Amino acid sequence: MRDTVYIVGALPGESGRIAEALSAEPLELRAFDSAEALLAQLGTGACGCVVAPADLPGMGARSLIEEVRHRQLCLTVVILGREDDLRLAVDLVRAGAAEFVEHPLSVRRLRAAVHRAIAAARVAHAHCG
Repeated sequence: MRDTVYIVGALPGESGRIAEALSAEPLELRAFDSAEALLAQLGTGACGCVVAPADLPGMGARSLIEEVRHRQLCLTVVILGREDDLRLAVDLVRAGAAEFVEHPLSVRRLRAAVHRAIAAARVAHAHCG
């Protein structure tokens, strides 16, 4: 079974760059326009990694992280944000984000963050599911 990466709320060009960066990996990539659309599609057994921008439209990145934790999903969240968003990065990591990856996106850093997040999701899944 391939691990799933849910790409959420990214701008169309950014979503394509994220998918391209991860395309060489043995991952199932699924894109959603919003956090609300992602949450509506997730079942209780969802496991994998969510990649979302810090400035996520709609419910916002912090609320997405909190909802994933509230539902006890075996998902980890990687947040993409600007380098000068240190305060926001700290807030989101304290809320439960696994990683904060700065723009401009480095393919190497994004892949490494996603791999670490998926490894953490697997550990959580082994304990909860």
